Amino acid sequence: MKHFFRLLFLLLLSHVSLSAGAFTVNICPSSETRFSHINILDQKQLMYDKIDGLKFSELSDLAYDKKTKILYMVSDEGKLFTFHVLFGDRISKFEPRGSVKLKKKYGKKFKKWRKDSEGMTLDGKGHLLLSFEGKAKVAWFHKNSEKQGQQIRKYTLPGELRSSANYRSRNKSLEALAWHPKYGTLTAAEWPLKKYKKKKQTIYALSGKK
Repeated sequence: MKHFFRLLFLLLLSHVSLSAGAFTVNICPSSETRFSHINILDQKQLMYDKIDGLKFSELSDLAYDKKTKILYMVSDEGKLFTFHVLFGDRISKFEPRGSVKLKKKYGKKFKKWRKDSEGMTLDGKGHLLLSFEGKAKVAWFHKNSEKQGQQIRKYTLPGELRSSANYRSRNKSLEALAWHPKYGTLTAAEWPLKKYKKKKQTIYALSGKK
């Protein structure tokens, strides 16, 4: 299911539409539905102006909880959207559930340059983790309680990822996030750190391995 989920999603976003919803669309460059071992099973065009009062825009990552059937989408504007989604050979159900703005540990708002949420994953315990640009950070957030979208704790980053001076710019820091059963939480910067060649990308585990 995890492999299927990652590969079937090709998203097109539209902010102005006559009707809202998730619609089947064909955006493959040809009639082919297989690309380098990837089978495209279904494609959806998401057409929502707002969900729960928040503008549906600037999506940066998504994660799917198989137990609850909830699909999480995060925006780099610091917004978290939730959908009830059922997967089979096709996407049989796709319904918006709600949205919240991401908040600090005690419910305070993030400053504008600290809410640039880019990467997202669910770890081995089902915790919702997010990575941020601006001030590089990986943190655990509430995902399904009345505190949804509120930060629970920050994780300690490997030494060379902690200082903003090591990145090529404030907007080129922690772009991606994933969880691996052996290496744990993995992250990567949008561009290699200053001390590395621009074409030498590195994946970092929070344990310090790379």
